[in-house]
Amino acid sequence: MARPGRDLTGVRFRNYVVIGASRRDYRGRTRWNVRCDCGHHREYDPRDLAKLAQREAFSCGGPNCTLPGTPWFADHTGKRFGWLTVVRFLKEMKRWECRCDCGATTRASASNLLRGHAKSCGCKKGEMIGVAHTTHGATREAADPKMRRLFNIWSGVKARCNNRNNRRYADYGGRGIRVCARWMKSFELFFADVGLPPSERHQLDRFPNNNGDYEPGNIRWASASENGLNKRNTRRLKFRGKSQPLAVWAKLFALSPDLVRARLKNGWSVSRALTTPLRAFSRCKVWVCHPCA
Repeated sequence: MARPGRDLTGVRFRNYVVIGASRRDYRGRTRWNVRCDCGHHREYDPRDLAKLAQREAFSCGGPNCTLPGTPWFADHTGKRFGWLTVVRFLKEMKRWECRCDCGATTRASASNLLRGHAKSCGCKKGEMIGVAHTTHGATREAADPKMRRLFNIWSGVKARCNNRNNRRYADYGGRGIRVCARWMKSFELFFADVGLPPSERHQLDRFPNNNGDYEPGNIRWASASENGLNKRNTRRLKFRGKSQPLAVWAKLFALSPDLVRARLKNGWSVSRALTTPLRAFSRCKVWVCHPCA
């Protein structure tokens, strides 16, 4: 290995032979004059020579060198890199002259071209920055309104479950309701699992387990009335072996929810409150309870 301070004169590194010390750079490190087997001379520092010893022989870039070249010394004439087309190599500047699709001409090094650092003359810089800083585009003004609304719903769900300063935290995060890790880290994954709301009136509802987390399998799009029936304070009645909200039972038996609620308050059983029909007096057109009930 080439160590600083060691005399490397005559040492061979693959297809290179050290001729002697050339000069010292601004840091005081010795630069070595190295000759390729083709006769072309170059300068290297000891660290570069150590790297040469660890790789296969390659072209020095000289005009008569017959060894295979590295990507940095290869001919890139006619190749495209982004919006650039390589025209020719400027030997005195050690840069490639490129023509952009917009018609302008620019110069770039081989390393910048190969690493993707040079893709245009600068005319696409704003567009490339916008793409680099865009994840899903749901927050932009030009985005689909449904997509923007879904993003706001996702943000609101995370805030209610994780931000103690949120005014709804006590009803969600304070109760132990969490957002699954899959949805916490990615809006795209949330969108893939939930999809867009069917309409502007639909709301995100935790169903069938209202006390469960926001996670796949426990989410649905529900109308305001459906969501209202899935609240913690929703009164549920068990009848005929089935538990449902009071409003659902009332609608099933063509009764008013307030009437069923009043009957239960007066001490009626669930069966009697639901199965007792109404009787109408045509003269005053007022619905009352059946007198025989």
